Amino acid sequence: RLRGAPSLRLDIDRLTELASSYANLIPDDIGGVELDRSPLLEELETKLVGARVVQVRGLPGSGKSVVVKQAVQRALAIGPVLFLKAEQLEGTSWISYATSQGLSGARLEQLLVDVGASGTPVFFIDAIDRIEKEHQAVVLDVMRAIVTSPLLDNWKVVVSLRDTGIEVLRNWLSELLDVVKVETVSVEPLTDEEAETLARAKPHLRPLLFGSAQVREIVRRPFFAKVLNQSYLADPNSPTFVPQSEVDLLENWWGRGGYNETGQGA
Repeated sequence: RLRGAPSLRLDIDRLTELASSYANLIPDDIGGVELDRSPLLEELETKLVGARVVQVRGLPGSGKSVVVKQAVQRALAIGPVLFLKAEQLEGTSWISYATSQGLSGARLEQLLVDVGASGTPVFFIDAIDRIEKEHQAVVLDVMRAIVTSPLLDNWKVVVSLRDTGIEVLRNWLSELLDVVKVETVSVEPLTDEEAETLARAKPHLRPLLFGSAQVREIVRRPFFAKVLNQSYLADPNSPTFVPQSEVDLLENWWGRGGYNETGQGA
């Protein structure tokens, strides 16, 4: 690994700090239980060898963000990383985002060259399909630099998105996605083996994890299993809630207070 330009040291350290902070915002447990989904991470790394862009796709709550989080953490163990998260984006261009995060006015291309030389030349983006229109140019600026600059031809891109978000994504990234090879890692609901591991740790979830097909389809997505576990812990004496759809789960969750948000926050 190269050391990088001394003049960019503060910027590189700041990007690394942001990547670590964003990764830590992504929960990767179900009531303290961490499931081993390393095969998905290995598949991601294999597909990155032959593709320029890898999409981590799946249904809502299936654990896409956790796969990206783990990939970012592996990269951080090597060196600097560029990682953006939809909910944390600010600004209407890379320059305005960089300013908002305390970065200098260094050229984006040179910054990426340095990150790639001293760390991992992969641009990670979590929940790219949920990026607000006003912030999309931040991502576009980085993607254009990666696709068009000969100095960045070793750079790759990893994004997570919902299955339903692919058309939305192509509406604003088609000019770039159409000129590179794109691969997909599909994040599926928990397997029987993974569900059994969770059921042993959370016996109250077993009837749901191994219930009817409609219930399994929901509960075997880690985020929703986490929600149901929280509902149980809030009132373990109440009858077990058995959702038949995501809408049922949504109504039950908000009925119990949800995230305790109101108004625009909700």
